[in-house]
Amino acid sequence: SHSNTRGMAIGTTLDNIRFPSFANDKMTPKEGDTTYTMWEWWGGEATVRHYKAGNFNWPMIIYMAFVHYTAILGCLAVTSVKWETLMWAYILWPISGLGITAGVHRLWAHRSYNAHWTVRCWLMLANSIANQGSIYHWARDHRVHHKHSETNADPHNATRGFFYAHVGWLLIKKHKDVVAAGRLLDFSDLHEDGFVMFQKRLDPWFTLFMSYLFPGYVAQYCWGEAFWPAVWVAGALRYCCVLHFTWCVNSAAHIWGDHPYDPSSWPSENPFVSLGAIGEGWHNWHHKYPFDYAASEFGIGRQFNPTKLFIDSLAVVGLVTKRKRATGAWTKLKEKRSAEIT
Repeated sequence: SHSNTRGMAIGTTLDNIRFPSFANDKMTPKEGDTTYTMWEWWGGEATVRHYKAGNFNWPMIIYMAFVHYTAILGCLAVTSVKWETLMWAYILWPISGLGITAGVHRLWAHRSYNAHWTVRCWLMLANSIANQGSIYHWARDHRVHHKHSETNADPHNATRGFFYAHVGWLLIKKHKDVVAAGRLLDFSDLHEDGFVMFQKRLDPWFTLFMSYLFPGYVAQYCWGEAFWPAVWVAGALRYCCVLHFTWCVNSAAHIWGDHPYDPSSWPSENPFVSLGAIGEGWHNWHHKYPFDYAASEFGIGRQFNPTKLFIDSLAVVGLVTKRKRATGAWTKLKEKRSAEIT
């Protein structure tokens, strides 16, 4: 059942990370991978079927192999670099993370607040260090995801399994319904943003430079670190870690956790995901109220959400305005539910 699937323990083995077919599922077994384990993805029926159908996205497969190979080089170089380089890599985690969470996600994809041009410029640069595709393409896919969550038109449909929702969706060509859904949405606001279009025009070279080489140059010129070890540690290793932190929002936060706001939906309240994704794990609230700039019911005192704290701090000095909140809507919904029970 759906509830049994959500209730799997954190300690579930990779071989058992799977989803049953549902009687009312919008995706038939032929169209999706609802019964494939991660092991079967790597060497079984799903892999063979996608290969025979020509579904593999070979450029992305090669790129992801490169990303993880260079991250391994970073692991090997950790003990040889200076402590300043390790701190630099650690600092770049929340900086690049904010480029995703406060930037492309809450600002550009959801328009949950307004930001001064200086903030938008900084977030564009931080987003480029995160290197998860251009702001335009990330926001486009994310709007499609919210409109068609857990259907064929969802770019990283969690009903197709943990591995697919985490990274598999990048390794095969998009489902035709995803492409069709993207053509129906309005992205004129993104076209009108000069910072978004600047980055899009330079994609992918600018983001590759900012993600890999920029951290190395800073380490080399500021504290005399050897260039390539700095690239592997502060660039490649940090980049790969932040990638997986973000991917966990699509996978783990759509599988494990509580559902206090919308019990019928897949997205969950997952505090562990919030630790890595700096506040993005309160996902049941976020999918219930995607326009809420906080992406959580509470603030930093009750829910780990550094991104909300960052946005609120900018609001104090007038660099952020028109923050949208859903707490009023949630209060009314709770009152309605209480009235129905009594």
